[in-house]
Amino acid sequence: IGEFQHPDKRLIVFEHVQVLDGDFAAGEGLPGPGGVGSKIFPKNNYLFVHCPRRCEGAADPGVKNKRAAAKLQVSQPLCYFHKNLFTPIRKNGAKSVSIRVAIAQFNPKLGDLPANLGLYEERIRQGVKERADLLLFPELSLTGYFLRDTVPSVALTTKSAEMKSLKLLSRDLPFVAGLVEESPDHRFFNSAVYFEEGEIRHVHRKVYLPTYGMFDEQRYFARGDRVRAFDSKFGRLTLLICEDLWHPSTIYLAALDGALAVLCPSRSPLRRIVD
Repeated sequence: IGEFQHPDKRLIVFEHVQVLDGDFAAGEGLPGPGGVGSKIFPKNNYLFVHCPRRCEGAADPGVKNKRAAAKLQVSQPLCYFHKNLFTPIRKNGAKSVSIRVAIAQFNPKLGDLPANLGLYEERIRQGVKERADLLLFPELSLTGYFLRDTVPSVALTTKSAEMKSLKLLSRDLPFVAGLVEESPDHRFFNSAVYFEEGEIRHVHRKVYLPTYGMFDEQRYFARGDRVRAFDSKFGRLTLLICEDLWHPSTIYLAALDGALAVLCPSRSPLRRIVD
């Protein structure tokens, strides 16, 4: 999955792939997952898979000298796969990456930015106390969800005072905020913003706006037009928002852009539920 080299663009599906990361000699072939005759060749940032026949099955990763294991279906003999689509296994003695993620689950006050900013401060202090590495706030948690015609009155730009306060808070703990963003051309977006070390590292604008049943987002928000990965202290991440995650294309784009993890704040308003 990635850059196809075969002429008819047939899809090659990996149900599960594990590849050791590390350096390989040029032209060195790893034992392939398709049985006798199949090989995997690292080449720059891609893995070149050669399978002389249709391959279905899995190699046993426990067998001595087996350095790659995969379960796959291949209908073409040659294809390149970007290395970011493979899950690395750490070698003996190497440290694996571990992120302690906290989720700030709370009910914001609708349209009350100062009150909700205070709730953010409380949860961030709590996250620091509980030794979280990363804190995830819900979708539109800085404003509340059912804003309707009040969207313009709570929208923030990158220069808003509230944004400056959020930047300062991120010096203690990286976090994802959910808010209404006003663009330079005065459109309003349902956005997730990643704050880290006093700076805005990434902004994601919700792409898929639910407009059915109790949801009416497209009436009040502009639609985002991209999914991107970004660099953080934890590696490359991607932000999505709620409905975005229902669409496989978003995860596919995140993987192609090198994301190691996807963060997806959500909000699920309920009928006939009161505090």
